[in-house]
Amino acid sequence: MTSRLGNWAGTYHFTAREVISARTVDDVRRAVAAGGRVRAIGTRHSFTDLADTSGTLISLAAIEPDPVLDEHARTVTVGAGTSYGALAAWLQRGWALGTMASLPHISIAGATATATHGSGTRNQVLSAAVAGLEYVDARGDLRHVGREAPELAGLAVGLGAFGIITRVTLDVEPSYLVRQDMYTGLPWTGH
Repeated sequence: MTSRLGNWAGTYHFTAREVISARTVDDVRRAVAAGGRVRAIGTRHSFTDLADTSGTLISLAAIEPDPVLDEHARTVTVGAGTSYGALAAWLQRGWALGTMASLPHISIAGATATATHGSGTRNQVLSAAVAGLEYVDARGDLRHVGREAPELAGLAVGLGAFGIITRVTLDVEPSYLVRQDMYTGLPWTGH
């Protein structure tokens, strides 16, 4: 069975022979342990074939987010397929992410694994907030890596090369307000 999935813009169609919608981390482990090429697929907000494979694509969007806030450590751990919009809404209990994705529907693991967004040292890429990962390695074993591990930075933007991320721990900060001013009807000529 060939996948009929396309990217968000309809400019690329995936060629994977199978698409699995995981409901649990054990579903992910079984798919990987079965062998063959297995790649995670996020919200397909990409222009390229980066996530495609001749084997199996696995979506984590159906796995419960199950967010866990650690106020002392100032982190939140959440399912990898969770969208930034869903996490931001859940955090509205006095906490927020330091940098948000520009689109609320993109997945946390997809955006961090591809070093999405950011514009400098004061507004870093989304993966700069990664404080820990849970992932399924090539054998189907569940692995955990935290901030203390020197390899975390590489794993956080690993593009799926080391395994399939199942949960992500992100730094959070106290809530803040954002204001946007919009001006319409401005003249094109300067004064």
